[in-house]
Amino acid sequence: MEEVGASTLCIREFLTAQDINAIPHPAQDFVRHTLNVAKYGHVIEIAAYFFFGREKLIPDIFQSIVHVLQREKIEAPTFLYYLKRHIEIDGSKHGPLALRCLDVLASNDEKLKSLALQAGERALLERKRFWDAVAVG
Repeated sequence: MEEVGASTLCIREFLTAQDINAIPHPAQDFVRHTLNVAKYGHVIEIAAYFFFGREKLIPDIFQSIVHVLQREKIEAPTFLYYLKRHIEIDGSKHGPLALRCLDVLASNDEKLKSLALQAGERALLERKRFWDAVAVG
């Protein structure tokens, strides 16, 4: 974050106080919802939430950030490495494996496929709510 001039105040306050209230509410909500799915969801909901909300989505998001950094000639080698590594791993390994996991879990069961798609939609909606809140500030 420091490489690109982003404020680390919120993170530093949290690390110092270890107080959940130091974390912005949109981040708290996003993590809380994700953990609820992980703890209480059906296994196919958990797999779908992970695939659609992360492994399928992150490489494209990170690739867009890489393009901006390169176009604007922003020097952030550590951040750029982090982004490119996630693009590579999530795009070529984790994403396809997570999709295969969903296929195996759903088999030919239309009810499970529907459950997976609903969970994927919720994952994307929660991520959108989080980033909309971040954009508003």
